[in-house]
Amino acid sequence: MRKSDPMMYDSFDKFLKHLYEIGEKLELEKQEALKKLEEEKEKLREREKEVNVLEKHKEHKKEEYLQEQKAQELKQLNEIGAQKHFAKSREKQEEELLEQIREQNDSRKHKYS
Repeated sequence: MRKSDPMMYDSFDKFLKHLYEIGEKLELEKQEALKKLEEEKEKLREREKEVNVLEKHKEHKKEEYLQEQKAQELKQLNEIGAQKHFAKSREKQEEELLEQIREQNDSRKHKYS
């Protein structure tokens, strides 16, 4: 039966210790990376909340703008309606005045005829 050299046991123990240290170091790096990942995820969630707030604000401002546009349009339509009404009233007054003048002219013609 063969026996292993005690030097080999010592080298093997050193190698195992080295692997264990590397494993611990990698585990620490992994934990730090996971912690950083969680921090970045939290930052992302905060930014998403901010984006949602901005989108709601944008939508609100858009609705305000559209309401303002509708109000201006309605105001313009009211002005146009008032102008048309004024023009029709004026036209009607002119027609009535012309009719009165014609009637007066006709009554004068009948008087002198």
